[in-house]
Amino acid sequence: MHLAFLFEFDPDRGDRDRWPAAKLGHWGRCLAMATALERAGHRVTRIGGLDKTIEHRSRRAKFLRKLYGWQQYRRSSSQPNHHSHYLAWAEPRFNREYGRQMVSQLAAKPHRDYDAIVTPDANLVAYLDTDRPIFFWADTTYATLIDQYPGFCGLCERSRRQLDELDRLALNRCERVFLASEWAISGAIAAYGLERDRFRLIELGGNLEPADPADPADPATISADIARRDPRGLNLLFVGTDWQRKGGDRAIALVEQLRERDIPAQLTIIGCQPPEYSPPHRFVHRLGQLDPTKSTDRTRLDAAFRSAHFLVLPSEAECFGHVLCEANAFGVPVLTSDVGGIPSVVRSGVNGFTAPLRGWTEAIVRSVVALWRDPASYQALARSARQEYDRRLNWTTLGERISAEIRCSLASQ
Repeated sequence: MHLAFLFEFDPDRGDRDRWPAAKLGHWGRCLAMATALERAGHRVTRIGGLDKTIEHRSRRAKFLRKLYGWQQYRRSSSQPNHHSHYLAWAEPRFNREYGRQMVSQLAAKPHRDYDAIVTPDANLVAYLDTDRPIFFWADTTYATLIDQYPGFCGLCERSRRQLDELDRLALNRCERVFLASEWAISGAIAAYGLERDRFRLIELGGNLEPADPADPADPATISADIARRDPRGLNLLFVGTDWQRKGGDRAIALVEQLRERDIPAQLTIIGCQPPEYSPPHRFVHRLGQLDPTKSTDRTRLDAAFRSAHFLVLPSEAECFGHVLCEANAFGVPVLTSDVGGIPSVVRSGVNGFTAPLRGWTEAIVRSVVALWRDPASYQALARSARQEYDRRLNWTTLGERISAEIRCSLASQ
């Protein structure tokens, strides 16, 4: 099949340095999705690189941003929960313009015989003028982001309505909606009243795997890394750019409680620094920001994952968590919360452990202590984590699953 893959980024630029840190995860996911479809045997035409001049120069958008910002400042002390955060990009006139840009780019390509359109960005197809079938593949919809994720908290009523309208327009135009968790699917159904048959649960993959990936047919290749992990100390790994949302304080509390039980636990932090109020600990090591596209940083990332006994990610909000898949790729089980889409990624006792945020540290300590005292059980869990990656959390497998769903949907038309 010939698929058009629509996303906001410029498909001819692979320079991650030009994107803000908050968008790097989405940027990497978009590229991985398009590549997965290509590996599944499709011809994929990548369409993107939005011209956002109309949005950035809009006097009305600037006025509204200042107005809502002023209201938020005036009411921040008397009404701390006041909703006044404004999202200019959600305005219908901007998204109509982006739809027109997508139509122009689709028509400008030398081969325009598209069988279908695939996108991870609902706003690009909400106003798209096309007769081609549309398939939406993402971690979640806007409905589950509101009041949960940074950038979507405290939204003004105007932006809330506009996000709702973008989702409704886009989802109602899609032949199938592929979301990465039951949490995301349930949230979309509750918010928009769509039928369950419209949705399919298709997980996402990890954007980082071992530089010399183990042969899935030979369990001994990943077992060697697992067997080499230091039996004299417990190495925990925390990877994330948002210390608060990813639960950094809980990660440190976990190490402290393990050490109180005479387990020599150490924590390595990648991607962010603990805030100033967090006191330094001799058992916490900070590697800072690492860019996997740079060979030196990639070597340090690989070494950190290979030597880790567990990835720790007690997130307060999480749509999916690509790093959970990445840890499993290295045969590293994860210790995480049960919020958002995580329970569709991590199956307790199979590729890690989940627990509610309330009482999280105590519950996870019990699981870790039991495995620390039973090395054979730990190694079995670590091998099982890699098997989960091979079976359902890698982009190659996901591309094949998406392809089968698209073919089935088009055949039934």
